[in-house]
Amino acid sequence: MAAERQGVNVTDFILDSACAKAEQSVADQTSFVLNEKQWAEFMKALDAPPRVIPELKQLLSEPSLFESR
Repeated sequence: MAAERQGVNVTDFILDSACAKAEQSVADQTSFVLNEKQWAEFMKALDAPPRVIPELKQLLSEPSLFESR
């Protein structure tokens, strides 16, 4: 019914809807708004030296399941 009301076929309606949802999902993960205090805290975190997480270091040093051993 919605496709018909927009004057498109169901396939085009579904593709347009899926693309719109995907674009919104990506935008939600790449754009954000911060006030001055939040911005200062964000910049402080970015400027801080990286933390060493032993478990992550170990995980990244092991061969991937997709690599030949």
